[in-house]
Amino acid sequence: DGDGYTSSVTSTVKIQFNADEIRMRGQAPLVNKAFEFRTEGCAVTSNRGGGTFEAIDLGYTPQKNIPEGELGKVIDFTLIYYPGNTSESFTIKCEDQPAFTAPASPMWTGIYLVTHQFEMSQASGGFELKDWEVFGNEYFAKKEWITEYASEGLVEAGTFKLFHRPN
Repeated sequence: DGDGYTSSVTSTVKIQFNADEIRMRGQAPLVNKAFEFRTEGCAVTSNRGGGTFEAIDLGYTPQKNIPEGELGKVIDFTLIYYPGNTSESFTIKCEDQPAFTAPASPMWTGIYLVTHQFEMSQASGGFELKDWEVFGNEYFAKKEWITEYASEGLVEAGTFKLFHRPN
């Protein structure tokens, strides 16, 4: 599909309550599952590169006006996080030209920062993710999105899944 790149990442973070900080947090590898840099008319070798995903805090919003005798439920979550800095690189070899190797760069992260810029919160120290779809079972909640900037040829899609698996 012409010049550009695609990059796909995943991370599975175990979030636990930290009594010293009175918050729920965790971190895990941000795994770059697929990276492809494209430029027409040249051979390209693409190199994936991951980082570390950090869940800074996970809060919840309980149901209001709980009828007497009922337990109530969680109606939303707020995840404060930093997605991590990826480290993709590539080498381009065009006919009659020396090969060019780009240094490792946070290419996926750069696009993520642009497409999620309005979720950044200086006060909370990370990105804020709200408006979850809450199920209330082991697969407790999810947040899905598709962001498109047609004029730049940019599409970013993602899903956060929250599972409740007590030890």
